[in-house]
Formats: sequence, C-alpha cells, structure tokens
Amino acid sequence: MAPKSKKAPSKKKMTKAERLRLMQEEEERRLKEEEEARLKFEKEEQERLEIQRIEREKWSLLEKKDLERRSQELEELALLEGCFPEAEKQKREIRALAQWKHYTECDGSPDPWVAQEMNTFISLWEEEKNQAFEQVMEKSKLVLSLIEKVKLILLETPTYELDHRTVLQHQGSILRLQELLSLKINVATELLLRQASNLADLDTGNMEKIIKDENVTLYVWANLKKNPRHRSVRFSETQIGFEIPRILATSNVALRLLHTRYDHITPLFPIAVTEQNQNPVGAEQVNVEESTEKAMTEEKLFTEEKAANEDEQPKAEQERELNLVQEENKYEAIENTVLQRTSDSEGEDSQTTQLELEMKLLSEAVLAGVTGCSLTRWT
Repeated sequence: MAPKSKKAPSKKKMTKAERLRLMQEEEERRLKEEEEARLKFEKEEQERLEIQRIEREKWSLLEKKDLERRSQELEELALLEGCFPEAEKQKREIRALAQWKHYTECDGSPDPWVAQEMNTFISLWEEEKNQAFEQVMEKSKLVLSLIEKVKLILLETPTYELDHRTVLQHQGSILRLQELLSLKINVATELLLRQASNLADLDTGNMEKIIKDENVTLYVWANLKKNPRHRSVRFSETQIGFEIPRILATSNVALRLLHTRYDHITPLFPIAVTEQNQNPVGAEQVNVEESTEKAMTEEKLFTEEKAANEDEQPKAEQERELNLVQEENKYEAIENTVLQRTSDSEGEDSQTTQLELEMKLLSEAVLAGVTGCSLTRWT
C-alpha cells in the first residue's frame, strides 16, 4: 500500500505590519535611486560646465594671442609697405648699374636686355662648326651666364615693366640657348669619337677620355679592341665605372657619361602678364582717364562720320544718276550723228574714213563712261 503524500505547507499570510514594512523599504529604495540619479546628473552637469569653461578660456587665450599676432603682422606690413618703394628704387638702380657695367666692360658679350643682340649671338654661334669639346665648354660659361641673367630679368623685373612680347622674347632666348648648348655638346662628342684611335689607352687599347671644368664633366669610352674578356671598365683616377654585356664587348660601341652642374630639365616658370599690370600703380588713374577721353572722342568722331556719310549718300546717288543720264544723251547724240552721216555719205571714200573716226570716238567715249562708273562704284 503506497504511502500517503504529504500536504504542501500553506503560504503564511503577511500581517499588516509586514506589508507596511515592505512598502517602506520599497519607498526608501526608490528615493535612494532617485537621489543617486540626481547626484549623478548634477555631477555630469558640473563636469560639462567645467569643460565648457575650460574651452572658453582656451578660445579666449587663442583669440588674445591671435590679436597680438595680428597687431605684430600689421606693424610688419606697414614697415614693409614703407620700405617697398625704396626697395623698388634700389632694384631699378641695380639694374641700371648692371646695364652700365655691361656697356663699359665692352667684352663682346650680348646685352641680355636687348633681344636683337641675343638673337645675333645665337645665330653666330649656330654658324660656328666643328668646335672641339674644350671650346664648347669654354663658350658654355658665357652661355650659362647669359641664361642666368635673363632668368633674373624675368624674376626681378616688375610685371608692369614687362609686356607679353618682351617676356616671350626672353623665354625664347633661354630655350634657344639651352637647346643650342646641348646640340654643341653632342656635336663635340661626335668629333671626339672620330679621333678615338688617336686617344686609345696604352694598357687596354680602348679609348678613354675625361674632360672636366666647373660646369661639365665628360667621360667617354669607345670599344676599339673588342676583347670579350674586358667587360668591366673603370675610368682612371675616378670611382666611375661600368660593366657591359658580353654581346656588346665584341661590338662597335661607345659610351658617354655627362654630368652637368646646371639645370636644363626644369621647365621655365610661366609669367602671366596682363594688360592691367603692365602700368605702374600710380599711373592707373591717368590711364583710366585717358582711355575714357579716347573712347568719348572716338564715339564723337564715329557719330560725325556717320552723319556725314548719311548726308553724302543721297548727293552721291544724285550725281551718279545725273552722270549716267548725261552719258546716255551723249551716246544717243553721237549715234544719231553717225547714222545721219552714214546715210548721206554712202559710196564716198572720204566719208567712210570719217565714219571710222567717229566710230572710234564712240568706242572711246563708251570705254570712258564704263571706267568712270567703276571708279564711282569703288569710291
């Protein structure tokens, strides 16, 4: 027989005092949580306000420093503006002194300010043929000096003193000198290689040549012996060398190493010259007034010419019609005279001759009338 199951203990009913106590505990916990939330909110608000205060202090400090910096910059700007006219005056004096010095030296070099002299110098150097490399290097000193002078002219001359045509001429002179110098170096290298057998090295039998100056260093090597064992090449008394492939060691090859201490690779900096900045600042108002007066004068002349043309046009048409009527009457009178004399003089030789003369006069009159019309039309 199965044992009897025990009865579950019944819930104990809460007394009124216990319910009151639980309600008080719940209220105390709610109040505590609200107080904690309020304190947390106040703390966060204080932190936010403190951060804002610090940021405002930083911005005020930065603004104060910026105002101090601006005041210093304004003082410097005022000082520079005061010195600018004097600096421009000194630059003009330096340029004038450089031109006078070039004139007094009279060394045969062209004046970089004069485009005609630069073109003459370039043309004469182009006509010089078969120059040795040493001669080209000596001439390159003058060429590089001219290039630097022209570049300084473009950089230091105020834009209102240079028009667009002058800028293009100076830039063209620089480019032509650079290209011609490069061409002369290539031609001189070719002439040097033509004498390779006379410049052969006693040890290797190949040509080795080194030419140096303050602007250019040239290394030239030519394979004359074509010995496949000698593939490593090192120029004497230098750290410059190279190694050629085996297939080139038995071929007619030459190698040139050219080191320049000047820059002909960087393109020229474009200089924008407009019509507005071609005149000095002090002459802008005068130019505006002159252009206004010129425009008013041209407009007045145009109005007068237009009125005169309108008045002369009817007169010219009336004269042209009157001339045409007179010419037609003249032609009719001549034709009537010819016809009358032709009918009265049939069979007479003397009258035939006179008829021919009158026809000739008629043709000349017609031609004269046609020519007069064409001239009138053109005028």
